[in-house]
Amino acid sequence: MIKARHISFYVNFINLYTKLNIQWHFSKVTINSNIKVQPLPVLLIGNHSTWWDGFFGAYLNIKIFRKIIYVMMLEEQLIHRKFLNKAGAYSIQKGARSMIETINYSKNILNNKNNLLLMFPQGEIQSSYTYPLKFEKGIMQLIKTEHPIQLVFFAALIDYFSNKKPQLNFYLTEHNILNITTINDIENAYNQFFKNCIESQKE
Repeated sequence: MIKARHISFYVNFINLYTKLNIQWHFSKVTINSNIKVQPLPVLLIGNHSTWWDGFFGAYLNIKIFRKIIYVMMLEEQLIHRKFLNKAGAYSIQKGARSMIETINYSKNILNNKNNLLLMFPQGEIQSSYTYPLKFEKGIMQLIKTEHPIQLVFFAALIDYFSNKKPQLNFYLTEHNILNITTINDIENAYNQFFKNCIESQKE
């Protein structure tokens, strides 16, 4: 696996790139959240429907959590974007022996209260119209942690309405990790949250 590094120049560059590009490409950005940041590591999981998603997670970290961000990426994608490794991205290779190493590495990330782990349990980019979302089972290895973590769901929804540039709406909610014992529990919880987000978008 490719482990994450945090080189200040690249971290600062990605943060600036993220903020400027989101401001440039979207007519309006709103964050709908009642999250209270705690002195705990954060597991931030969201829907995966566009190449923007990693930058969306980074944007939320800049605006809300302000922690050291780690992003799990498919190894074949990270190899072609190695500079992201210098700003906190690390790899997972599905079906390979190194998956165990990646899971253990991820658990260690979630042992530090200053860290935020961003991941997309769908495992691949899918159409934004995909519903309900199905998660890879590996997420449960991170949920079953011996240390307390703050589990946060987020959804990024994009609409053009009558604008040339689209509007970007973020929705965030905290979920009690103690209520999750199976993969179905977290899938159902996220899908209900995602459904509520879509309903809010219509209002």
